[in-house]
Amino acid sequence: MNAQFHQSDPRILGRRTLEQDHRVLAARLAPGLSVLDISCGTGAITAGIARAVGSQGFVLGLDRDAGLLDIARREHGHNQNLRFELGDATSLAIDDKFDVVTAARTLQWISDPGLAIACMAQATKPSRYIMVLDYNHAASQWDPDPPLPFRAFYQAFLD
Repeated sequence: MNAQFHQSDPRILGRRTLEQDHRVLAARLAPGLSVLDISCGTGAITAGIARAVGSQGFVLGLDRDAGLLDIARREHGHNQNLRFELGDATSLAIDDKFDVVTAARTLQWISDPGLAIACMAQATKPSRYIMVLDYNHAASQWDPDPPLPFRAFYQAFLD
């Protein structure tokens, strides 16, 4: 696995829901689907995915942060159609297994997002889909403009 340079706050991740924070995915899910959730964090959204696909479906939550996976297993491990594993979007070894492969707020932290997308596509069954939700930080706008020190910091972040 790649070295991890970003770590998410589990308090923020735990507040997220499928219906609120990944609405487009929520609208596309149906009972019986198999779903791979890349960078699942604490599993809050992943558990919502498992409820949406029901007992006939299956969901695998993948993350490279063992601490977040411990929380996910503790809080959501009772779901029979849900499993959490340690893994990385750029080193998936899965072929044509999932109806849906999704990643939310993930690609921005990966040094080679193209490789991650290629691996996600490989894990997806033919004629199924991947769904990515992420930010375009370069398109961020503020009104009014933030102070100059913040703008300098933000430009350094983008660079």
